[in-house]
Amino acid sequence: MTIQKISMDQERKCIINLITSTRFCKEILPLTRKQYWATNYAREVCSWIEEYYSQFSIAPGKDIKTIYQSKHASIVNEDIQDEVALFLSSISKEYTEETQPNNPDYEIAQAEKYLKLRSLEILKSSLEESILDNNPMKGEQALSNFKRVEKPLGQGISLLHDAQKVSDAFTDEHDVMFAFPGALGKVAGKMCRGDFVSFFAPMKRGKSWWLWYIAETALHFHHKVIFFTLEMTSKQIIQRSWRSLIGQPKEKMTLQIPYFVKDDDTMKWLVEQKEEEREGIDPSQITELQKRFRRKFRKGDVRIISLPTKSASVQDLTAHLDNMEHYENFIPDVIVVDYADILICNRGFKGEYRNQLDNIWSSLRQMAMERNCLVVTASQTEKGTFTKDVQAESAAEDIRKMAHITCGLGINQSKGEAKRGIIRISQIATREDRQCFDQAIVLQCLDIGRPCIDSRLREEVTMGEHEEKDEKSEYNRKKNEK
Repeated sequence: MTIQKISMDQERKCIINLITSTRFCKEILPLTRKQYWATNYAREVCSWIEEYYSQFSIAPGKDIKTIYQSKHASIVNEDIQDEVALFLSSISKEYTEETQPNNPDYEIAQAEKYLKLRSLEILKSSLEESILDNNPMKGEQALSNFKRVEKPLGQGISLLHDAQKVSDAFTDEHDVMFAFPGALGKVAGKMCRGDFVSFFAPMKRGKSWWLWYIAETALHFHHKVIFFTLEMTSKQIIQRSWRSLIGQPKEKMTLQIPYFVKDDDTMKWLVEQKEEEREGIDPSQITELQKRFRRKFRKGDVRIISLPTKSASVQDLTAHLDNMEHYENFIPDVIVVDYADILICNRGFKGEYRNQLDNIWSSLRQMAMERNCLVVTASQTEKGTFTKDVQAESAAEDIRKMAHITCGLGINQSKGEAKRGIIRISQIATREDRQCFDQAIVLQCLDIGRPCIDSRLREEVTMGEHEEKDEKSEYNRKKNEK
């Protein structure tokens, strides 16, 4: 077995987070010891941070520069002086909003893991040294002095004693990431860290469009998103997403755009359509538009990774995530998988197909919890949902999918509704709070990549339900003829 050294990039990230994040200081500083840091600059700078935090109870932030100016003369070793100067110089150039941890719970857990590994590495070194010196007493002393790296409260939370933790569960809003606008948000509910959400629909009902829409919504809330697609090429998803961002078709065309209008007689909303001519995408404008989007979305970003169908497992997705974190410091808030049913099972797992699916879905749920992020996917439903609305029991192949998700959203549409740019979103499962039994009537125009232009609750809209009945009658007639 090859022993790998702990990456010093992790240590550097820890120190940067201690400089920029008060919450990081609060939870990590009690765990640190000077010897845990492998580099000279980390030991020196961490001691300054501890001193500053103990006095002001906040992270030093940009004050680290002032601290350095007052402290650097007292550093006797010139090599350490150079290390500290180089480190602070490098982070002063990159000190922006992006240096703040975007997923603090995950990064705190990673820092705690790093410190635990460092403490074990130091213990291992002491034991090896005692063996080489033929001095068992020295090794036993190292073992007796070893102290586990753990938070003061230990591994559990007391429901009857830890008042702050119980209070945080009801008042801490940092887990809520975003909600869809309008009636759609009321039906779908809030999207939170640790959630595992899935859209359910029959084939060719627009699942990939809705997965993109959740990615774009997260982007508007300044979150980082990774979009794994196993259905489309990178070019196809880029074309879709760019159209959606700028609201233009690929080529100049006349669009049919649906909109709501109030019926004065019934005081309900009607769905009308208007024609609108729009220019196609001009590639020469892309660079300038990207600059505007960077200002608008700030630290938000979307990375697209296209993989062949049935070529990747959840373990492979995890490898991509680890590489992006290690090499690019890109830690996602939202992970979109288009879609779970066409992943392959994790290596080493054997069993019939439905058990493999269960393994895939449970692994995605695990990913959401371990990485403290929102994971979103989609799944096909059984063929009956072409002519009836999606229900919880409509999940194809294995109903246990419902056990793993925190929220399930059904995508419903008749042919008549498709022609009018209407789609209906329902909540078919939820783990938290009361289930919403209403539907969101959503207007869309996919020619410009917009799966949601506006939405109203179904009870507020006059739908023209005769179209749906005529469609079902036609389906039954053809079925009887066969």
